[in-house]
Amino acid sequence: MAPPSKVQRKTLSVEDKIRLLDLAKDNSDKISDLLSQFTIGLSTFYKIKAQETALRDASIANKNLKRKRSKASKYDDLNQALTQWFHQVRVRNSLINGPIVMEKAKQLADMMEVDFEPSIGWLGRWKENENITFHTVQGEKDAADVPGAEHWIQDVLPIALEGYAKRDIYNADETSLFYKALLKGKFAVRGDKPTAGKQQKAHLMVLLLCNQDGSDKQMFVVGKAAKPRCFANIRRPPLPYYSNAKAWMLSGLWSQISAELDKKLRAQNRKIVLVADNASCHKLVDVKLTNIEVVFLPPNTTCLIQPLDQGIIHNLKVFYHQQLL
Repeated sequence: MAPPSKVQRKTLSVEDKIRLLDLAKDNSDKISDLLSQFTIGLSTFYKIKAQETALRDASIANKNLKRKRSKASKYDDLNQALTQWFHQVRVRNSLINGPIVMEKAKQLADMMEVDFEPSIGWLGRWKENENITFHTVQGEKDAADVPGAEHWIQDVLPIALEGYAKRDIYNADETSLFYKALLKGKFAVRGDKPTAGKQQKAHLMVLLLCNQDGSDKQMFVVGKAAKPRCFANIRRPPLPYYSNAKAWMLSGLWSQISAELDKKLRAQNRKIVLVADNASCHKLVDVKLTNIEVVFLPPNTTCLIQPLDQGIIHNLKVFYHQQLL
């Protein structure tokens, strides 16, 4: 007599587990039928039921519901912090690609004192776990505060700009320029080693400043090196250059640039209004401006009403890469 064949148990995805739990609530008297339908045993069902809260939280958080296994990682806290950052910068309609995410992960790891080196493999797992597809998030404005933006444009901005000519209405915004990244949105070439990917993470921070009629367009560059080797034979860089350890805008640097601009305006006996987003780095430190009135955009509206974000920054990067190629 042949031995009875073993029933092949099925590993369910998060999506299937939630569907099973929903069906079990509506058909509590037909659990055995559901077990047969999903090809699982009673003990597996009770394990799934014990995980119900976590499963539904994953669904609400837009996690990848196709996953069948959820393996704990020693970098869970870091991954969660990175995911929070990702959703925050999405609201600002910022350019996000693989090198940017890996650079931010390294920064967070340093802040959290975690021994971590991002890799292409890690990035792929993070994307899959968080249900993130980069080519679909650029340019999205669904998370922005549309009513708040409309109110500010209609009721607040006209009062702030009253009395200023177009040449005296300015906008400022920062962007990261990943000057070695030739293909925007591409994470890595298949087969590349992580060391090759690191080269693509090199970046500069660029502060753009321009007025409404386009008669004044200024750029300020921030890098990591105080004296870059490429400046060896250059007495005066073509653009104002600053440096700090992270090549990011900091409150002290913003205050320094604002004070220098304010001094020039005083010499010209000229006053301007400057529109900027409400980032924490835009808080002035030990500086009192006399010829610049700073007006901050309301939270979560940058992608909608920040003038430089309406194509100017994008075109700057397009022209840069055209020259690079």
